[in-house]
Amino acid sequence: MKKIFTLLIGIAFSSAILNSQEAPPQAFSFKATIVNKNGAIIANKTVGLQISISKDSKDLGAIIFTETFMPKTNEYGQVDIMIGKGTVVLGNFPTIPWSEGEFYLHIWVDVKGGTAYQSMSITQLLSVPYALYSDKAGSALSVDYNDLTNRPIGTHVGDMQYWNGTDWVMVPVGLNGQVLTLLDGVPKWGGAGEVPNQSPILYTNGISGSTPTSFTTGGYILSDGGSPVYQRGVCWNTTGSPTVENSTTNEGGGSGGFTSTVTGLTVGITYYVRAYATNNIGTGYGNEISFANSQIRVTGITLNSSSMTMLPGETSQLTETITPSDAYDKTVAWASSATSVATVSATGLVTAVANGITTIIATTNDGAKTAVCEVRVAKYNLHGIIASNLNIEENSVVSVSGMLQIAAGVTVSVGPGTVVFGNGNELQNWGSFIAIGNVNNKITFDNLNLTAKDAGFCDLQYCVYNSGTIFANWGSYRGGLSLKYSEIYDLTSNVMIYYPNSDCLIEGNIFKNTYGFWIMAYEKQITFKNNRFEQMKSCSVASGYLTGSADIIIKGNSFMDKGQIQVKLEANSTGKDIDATNNYWNTTETIEISSMIYDKNDDLNCPGYVSYIPFLVSPNPLTP
Repeated sequence: MKKIFTLLIGIAFSSAILNSQEAPPQAFSFKATIVNKNGAIIANKTVGLQISISKDSKDLGAIIFTETFMPKTNEYGQVDIMIGKGTVVLGNFPTIPWSEGEFYLHIWVDVKGGTAYQSMSITQLLSVPYALYSDKAGSALSVDYNDLTNRPIGTHVGDMQYWNGTDWVMVPVGLNGQVLTLLDGVPKWGGAGEVPNQSPILYTNGISGSTPTSFTTGGYILSDGGSPVYQRGVCWNTTGSPTVENSTTNEGGGSGGFTSTVTGLTVGITYYVRAYATNNIGTGYGNEISFANSQIRVTGITLNSSSMTMLPGETSQLTETITPSDAYDKTVAWASSATSVATVSATGLVTAVANGITTIIATTNDGAKTAVCEVRVAKYNLHGIIASNLNIEENSVVSVSGMLQIAAGVTVSVGPGTVVFGNGNELQNWGSFIAIGNVNNKITFDNLNLTAKDAGFCDLQYCVYNSGTIFANWGSYRGGLSLKYSEIYDLTSNVMIYYPNSDCLIEGNIFKNTYGFWIMAYEKQITFKNNRFEQMKSCSVASGYLTGSADIIIKGNSFMDKGQIQVKLEANSTGKDIDATNNYWNTTETIEISSMIYDKNDDLNCPGYVSYIPFLVSPNPLTP
């Protein structure tokens, strides 16, 4: 983000000490207050400064010395450096020939403390540093005029100064033959007796009131040249030395000072401007100044929604927020990655077209910053009770928009490639819920809370289950589960198999960054076969209560979280033992494996044991 910053500058030149035997100091003091365009100071921040000195011209090609500084502003936004004591980039400060011409001080600033400098000002040094070049002044008792430290110094031959009651003020040299007159106590070239046939003489005001596309300047007419000024204003271009043949303002006729506002500028372009005045003799021009207009850049964009689920024909408005809020160019372009699914207007209005998923992309014109929203156009919008068999076609988008119940004796089948957005809602299954994808076209569940009631049975194969829950919070009572060749991530609760009405098989799955299983059973068998458990948030398999012919078999699994309890028999379980032989424990040390198992060896209140020998020495290959 670029901003226009202002420097309030104070320069104090070092003075030689009379009768001192020491050489004059090879530096002079420079102070500045740095504020932003709104006048707020930039406090307690390291900034980058580049200081250059040019000889006899303001042009960059005339620079003979350059150095850089990295000062830190104080609480008042002030920096204080010694010019001549910085990091030298060009030239030799002690060899600057102060007595041989005019010198100009160029100041560049990077308020971020780097080297992306912006030109802030160019100021003529009207007093030569080092106590007016005191190392050439000789004895402090000399009466040579050139040795005086406060003698007036002009810019051109013929310059004069007058006392305004407080300070000595420069009167620039006039033209040959002009008469110096006094107007309200101010000496002025021109007036009665002035030599005719001259163009007006004037100077150009500094820049003020700038915006990214405009600024205010003006001029002051020192002399009308002996003929009344009938048109005055400023002229500007982008190449330098502007004339009235370029862009101009017209402030009418007259003498003295005037102001002009230049508008319609292009961001990022450097403009050259100078005042002009025209009489019957010709057009005179003031000194040239430049204006490098910058802008407040866009740093980011966000949308009011990162995802939305819609039905065909529905519309929804996306709204962008640009940062910073005062960025100059807030233009945004909208696009849809799949217009066959949903379209978006130039103002962010999304229209759902047909089943599928698309991404709406908002891109800023300035900086090409982007924000996205996933739009899901659902073929099925499910809630309430499903009382008859339902076959959801493959590659469908399904939105569960409220509590969803599958009645007893009813089968709901989900085809491969389908994406089910649960939106945090619960699916209660009293019948059969069958979701069978394939290795190339898996079924995705996003934030769905799946339960099975009484005789309900859930069969999930080749699925990706993200967030939500499976059989959680005692929601599944006597429900059966077959979970095979699937990827389970980020569940928000344990999978609770609670007195299932059928055998349960958990085979060939990956469980990652999620909660494990908690089991209570009376007579059914629960088998864990060839699964991979890693980054688990709880014990992978824990048995709370086993009675009757209930059994837990754990074979061929890979437990990757060495050092955590992976298999546990609760203290209130019956005397059932668990067969957990032929698993990989990410170690071959029996002591370490034993520490990953909790049974009667760890708590005498626990009546059962977990067998783990023999064990695998490498993990089973697994590709759900």
